[in-house]
Amino acid sequence: MRTIERDGITVEFPRGSEAVADKLLQRAGLTRETFAPLFPTVPNLQLHLQWFPRSVWKERGHGPWGMPTAIGTDGVLLPATDLEMPDACVVIIDPLTDLRALSAAEVREMLALAPPRPKTRVALRHYLKSRAFYHDLMTDFVLPHEIFHVYCNNVGIRRQPVWPYESLAQWSSEWFLHRQGEPDLARFYHLCYRMYYLAGMGRDGNEGLTRFTNYAWFHGADTVMMGELGKRYGEDFIPRVVRMAQERVAELAKASDAEWVRLFSETAGEDLAPWFAIRFGGAPRPEETR
Repeated sequence: MRTIERDGITVEFPRGSEAVADKLLQRAGLTRETFAPLFPTVPNLQLHLQWFPRSVWKERGHGPWGMPTAIGTDGVLLPATDLEMPDACVVIIDPLTDLRALSAAEVREMLALAPPRPKTRVALRHYLKSRAFYHDLMTDFVLPHEIFHVYCNNVGIRRQPVWPYESLAQWSSEWFLHRQGEPDLARFYHLCYRMYYLAGMGRDGNEGLTRFTNYAWFHGADTVMMGELGKRYGEDFIPRVVRMAQERVAELAKASDAEWVRLFSETAGEDLAPWFAIRFGGAPRPEETR
């Protein structure tokens, strides 16, 4: 394994992945610049990015091979998708890669926005199941998602309950791409996750933000929900939720679903409990679970 470092960001990577490591270093720096204003108490986040192939992952990684994760207050573990398919991601994403879940207009959008610019639905479907897609996904979308988790870990925003932790991170990747002047790429990944959400809805127990069996479907539900909130309350709504969560971090240390719903409601200026209750998949209204 080799290492490169710049300005408090370290990338550990295998021989042959030098170009990817350079991209990760640059992308992580831009992500840090983008997210830092949201987290004023973490002015110079230190990052250790681990770009591990399967063999190293088995020795030093966490969880099943290929499933990205944030580690503590400075670590991001990603699979070396320039070398191998990330099996743990493929297992959950591949069954939900179904263009029939989207409208004809949305498929046309994906054809126009996908990085390789495929000309046909068949070519698009092939790309969405290829190593090239998973590589693009890791370096352009998952990297900022995991760095956002690292910021949350630094300020005490916990992973329980899981839906706000993951929903905010899904939002952050789209927000990052927009801030970098890449709205087409942000829209492409939004449509990917919308497809996972629609294709897996009701399948194998995928009922809502607190009732799901497929993690890719859950991330799709997060993405769709955050998009709806942004349209409803404006592009500054989620940044305000992030800032308020930090102000209330002591209260949220052992927060319930209801407490997070109240935070979103206070930011919105109206009661969102009925709106969230539907997205929790038929669970009791949050205020009734206390």
